[in-house]
Amino acid sequence: MKKLELINAYEGWFARYKWNLFGTLTFRRRDIPYWMADRTFWTWIIEIDNADGRDDFRWVRVTERGAFDDNLHFHVLVGGLKNGSKWPWLVRWQELAGDAVLSYYFLRSRTAIRYLVKTARPDCDFEIKYDL
Repeated sequence: MKKLELINAYEGWFARYKWNLFGTLTFRRRDIPYWMADRTFWTWIIEIDNADGRDDFRWVRVTERGAFDDNLHFHVLVGGLKNGSKWPWLVRWQELAGDAVLSYYFLRSRTAIRYLVKTARPDCDFEIKYDL
């Protein structure tokens, strides 16, 4: 499988779902250990699910580390929200970890999915986590 085929496969898979939010989550600490970043994400996503998630709550997270492996951050898709407002979750991420850029996902914005999975390669590790 080639890189483009893998990206297209992920894009097709995730495009079958309805999404509310797309974004990038960063950290104040440039040297944050992965385990701490992962735990912070889990705190955030569980709070979203508990406060605003429907029965079909879902999310996708891709980890990126930057060109020099020194900029750990996450790209996310979140769907299945009752209210769907990005503001409480943007503020909450800022309280927990660092900066958040969250946008509302529109049906025609498949470029968000492509951006999310842009680092997928069949010949190396691609860290993706999801709950669909």
